[in-house]
Amino acid sequence: MSNLGNFIEQKISAIPEDCDLPNLLNLFLAIAQSQSFVISIPVLVTWTHLLRSETIGGSPTINPLIAPLLELCSSRLIRYENMPEDSDDPSLTFLLEDIDTVPERHAFLGNYRRYSVQIIELIVLRKQSEAIYHILSQVDNSLQHLYDGQAPFSVVTYSKTSLVVLRVDSQFTVVEAALKGYMKWRAGHGSKPQQDEQERLAMENNIEAWCEKLLEMNFEDPIIRKRILQLAVAFSTTALDRKVDFMLKVLQHILMSRYVEQPEHVAYSEAVKELQADNMYELQRLASKMPDHLLDVYTQLEEKVHEIISSGTVDIKRQVSYQTFLFTIIHRASKIEPEARLQKLRGFITPVQQLWQRPDLDAALSSFGGFYELLGLTKIRDYLVTRRVHEVQDWGSMHLDEEGQAMQKELDERVKVSQLCS
Repeated sequence: MSNLGNFIEQKISAIPEDCDLPNLLNLFLAIAQSQSFVISIPVLVTWTHLLRSETIGGSPTINPLIAPLLELCSSRLIRYENMPEDSDDPSLTFLLEDIDTVPERHAFLGNYRRYSVQIIELIVLRKQSEAIYHILSQVDNSLQHLYDGQAPFSVVTYSKTSLVVLRVDSQFTVVEAALKGYMKWRAGHGSKPQQDEQERLAMENNIEAWCEKLLEMNFEDPIIRKRILQLAVAFSTTALDRKVDFMLKVLQHILMSRYVEQPEHVAYSEAVKELQADNMYELQRLASKMPDHLLDVYTQLEEKVHEIISSGTVDIKRQVSYQTFLFTIIHRASKIEPEARLQKLRGFITPVQQLWQRPDLDAALSSFGGFYELLGLTKIRDYLVTRRVHEVQDWGSMHLDEEGQAMQKELDERVKVSQLCS
């Protein structure tokens, strides 16, 4: 059937006019909808070819199949490799039966997702506003009822691969695919400049309203929050790159994001760290893509960054990331005089140079013993010997006593001081 579909795409001009193409396309859709991905994928690939065809993909014949295709591809973007193997999902059951090894399964699912994303992109490229509005409304409705039938959020039982998180990730992947399709349309539109421009403005106004509503949603899950900010930055630097006010709202959300780690709940704390690290990455994306817009509010940003750093609530890595954010704006901006740029950039480098020129640092680095002392490692050996750690069989069951915790805190502080020089 896949070969037949590819033949039709290549030889459409040779197909008789009385050929029942609509029912054949319905058959292709039914095969692609098979719960077995191994059966589905050959025809899924065929659909990417059919949608690229101007004759087929652009014809009214395919219109009734657009919504089912979007539904199919959206539902298949969930990360099945992260689902528990005892799940009652029929597609996962087939997958475990059809593909034996984990690496083969991951590679297969990667390809399946790639073709699903391509189909969504092509549909948006063909149908623009109709497809985008359908996708955004579906995702919005799902987010409003995300925990229906699910246990409420809890840091105690938290998992980064819960069904709720997997569902959000798949839906946002759909939106990202739609965004790629829209950007391809925007880059190539112009056959009817006035009409296309009006359509673009209307769509981007609606997209902005949807994104603002998304930012206002308050989810406790750090991974969901991470995906929301990723999506907001993606829109801000592409489809909404002319909406400066929206970009500043996204920036404000990143800078004001405050999630507290809870060491007693390891999975939740790891997710918070992941959110914090990704926030720093998103800041760099904004600085790299929109430096001129950020330069206009640079003074306020600089004050906010200094306020965050001086609060003492961020670790050394994030302090460096905030400084890098400011550095990137100055480095990339085109609306700044060369001499002013150089002066600003020197301001970032001078404190680091001064740290390296400290006499106590020279003394500490002149010998191995001095370096050992700088890091606070001189007490560690005696502590480990007295606690007979070489006899410990299960490190997971061991806990630091008060002396060990105090030593650990001192080491952390010394490492922070040494990292300021790097």
